[in-house]
Amino acid sequence: VYYPIFGQVESFSGASQDDYLRDTVSFKCDVEGLCHTYRTNLYRNVRFLDYPANTKKCVLPCTALSCVKILEQCPNCYDKSKPVGKHMEGQVVTVINRSEIVGRPLAAMLANDGADVYSVDINSIYLFRGGRLHKCEGETPESCVRKSS
Repeated sequence: VYYPIFGQVESFSGASQDDYLRDTVSFKCDVEGLCHTYRTNLYRNVRFLDYPANTKKCVLPCTALSCVKILEQCPNCYDKSKPVGKHMEGQVVTVINRSEIVGRPLAAMLANDGADVYSVDINSIYLFRGGRLHKCEGETPESCVRKSS
């Protein structure tokens, strides 16, 4: 299924009909990483479905993951000598767009890797830092981009 199907049409079963459809997909059938289980794990930095065995990785949204994979190849961006969750420690990133498909998952993935991530949308700016979300007052998209490494 390619989202959005209905756009942001309100529904009785949640914020939108798309949200309802996306959340009814079982994680066992979800190849895009957009169902409730995978989204929740992503935003909580849970990387495996079967803790403590850690043999079944969570599925991640592919476009956001591809951005991370590109950044991993950029010099001085990812430090693989640091432990998992700290590869981008000390980096500041600005993600423009907070869509459920690319922007929000990308911001979460980069923050889960230790970066400070400004998530900029038309209505607000948030900072993902250390597993927490902070609303930024007084910041502009331009000021966030200027802070980025």
